[in-house]
Amino acid sequence: MTVTTIPISRKFHDWLKTKGMKGESYEEVIKKLLRPEAQQELEEYQGTSS
Repeated sequence: MTVTTIPISRKFHDWLKTKGMKGESYEEVIKKLLRPEAQQELEEYQGTSS
């Protein structure tokens, strides 16, 4: 597996941290958020970010 760094804002990083459970990797959290049932949550975040 190759590890890649992707720059994201601190605000998004903090928001992303709230979506995971203890021991869950960022990759797992992102995959979970990409599921259709999580799309509304992502859209809500995009609506509040500036």
